[in-house]
Amino acid sequence: MAYISLYRKWRSQNFDELVGQDHITITLRNAIKNEMISHAYLFCGPRGTGKTSLARIFAKTLNCREGTDAEPCNECSICRRITEGTSLDVIEIDAASHTGVEKVREFIINKVDFYPAEGKYKIYIIDEVHKFSTSSFNALLKTLEEPPPHVIFILATTHPQALLPTILSRCQRYDFRRIPTRLIEDRLRLVAEKEGFIIEEEALKTIAERADGSLRDALVILEQVAAMSEREISITDVITLLGITESSVLMEMEEIFARKDTLEGLKLINEMVERGKDLEQLASDLIEYYRRLILLKVSEETASLLFLSEEKASAMKVRAGEYESGELMRIIKYLQELKEELRGSNHRRLLWEMAVIRLTRWQEDPSIESIRQGLLEIERKLKKSESHPHEEVEVQKEIKKVNGNIKNLWNTLLQAVKKDKMYLYTILNNARLMESGSGEMTLGFKYKFHLEKAEKEKAYLERKAMELSLSPVSILFRLLGREDGIQDDIEEIQKDRVHQEFVEEAQDLFGGGKILEKGR
Repeated sequence: MAYISLYRKWRSQNFDELVGQDHITITLRNAIKNEMISHAYLFCGPRGTGKTSLARIFAKTLNCREGTDAEPCNECSICRRITEGTSLDVIEIDAASHTGVEKVREFIINKVDFYPAEGKYKIYIIDEVHKFSTSSFNALLKTLEEPPPHVIFILATTHPQALLPTILSRCQRYDFRRIPTRLIEDRLRLVAEKEGFIIEEEALKTIAERADGSLRDALVILEQVAAMSEREISITDVITLLGITESSVLMEMEEIFARKDTLEGLKLINEMVERGKDLEQLASDLIEYYRRLILLKVSEETASLLFLSEEKASAMKVRAGEYESGELMRIIKYLQELKEELRGSNHRRLLWEMAVIRLTRWQEDPSIESIRQGLLEIERKLKKSESHPHEEVEVQKEIKKVNGNIKNLWNTLLQAVKKDKMYLYTILNNARLMESGSGEMTLGFKYKFHLEKAEKEKAYLERKAMELSLSPVSILFRLLGREDGIQDDIEEIQKDRVHQEFVEEAQDLFGGGKILEKGR
């Protein structure tokens, strides 16, 4: 007897067996009982959620002579032929393989008037219907609008938005949902027991989570890992097959970043490299881990959207409570940048090591995002110090660190300008870095003509600052006054101004402006 894949062998054969789509099965059962059968249905939703299986179950129930009005018998000749795919009354078409209008005419339009061979209805199941060409849709439209009374269309698709409005308006639409992880776990447990597999509970839960709501994907993974491990399945086998990172490693990395332990982070990356871990996959897995944390941080109701086991969701809620939402968003942004850099790079280990240092030592990072992170931590500690006065000293230390970061960014910007535009560097070197807010930097100038020269380079300076900080930076300019500790030395200011005008006239006369431009 030929081997049958698990997802085909364990395909649902009646309404009760279909997993996770009760909102649809109840409606279709009632429609059959009350003889309210439409001529066209649209089954749409993610892959592996039961669209084609339910189409077959619906077709069997409508044509079965031995079953009830709510379930097929699955024993009569009609049911068996539909299950085997050999029924003359149930025609399954893969739209991805039959996109042309000639195929639509051959399989549907030219045969639609023929009466069923043995059942009550002739049923067309068109899978991935969004793959039809526009001409194919137009050819199908007339038949779909006014089919013979013995014809029913069931269209299945993962992309309903790709269908023409004229097609959508002629169908009863049913949206399939991703299957909850616990239901996938239950199904895998049943299949493993019936197939004689010995599987660790953690391995089973990992397969269910990795399937991302698709029962078919879960059964395919189960079959692959069972073949690899000779029917005794461990969590190590699952991780090896899928190339994913163990949950324990992801949790360890997150805790290392949280306590800012650079050395342990570098050791863990070294261990991943020695184990042959795909470092790009590690970044993807860690992004997903922090995504789950931030969703759990936003609302506990999001747990049902993450397809996590109850135990893991509970543990991650605790970890999410240790963060502000802004912190998690910053980390996710860093990891997304890292993932892009890793793609195609020959220095993946180095990039990861730099990322570890960046995520554990934000104090030494001159970017605006890191400054914001510092402010978040100060705010948290200020709130805490209201009830713990002895911690005020630590808060003062954090404020100094943030001020140091602003100065670092300014100094880094100065050095970058020095390489590009020496004359501008000379002007900025006499500027004073003023108190700045989040995402902006204010520069104070003693002389108005210096300020005017700098303002003309505002776009360049902001672009350069954004390159250095990886965040938008607004640079503001203002003239210093008495309140800034500047004395009214009118004679000195006028002397400097006369000198500056003389230099500018000399530049115009001898082409000095062009010479200076070479420094850019």
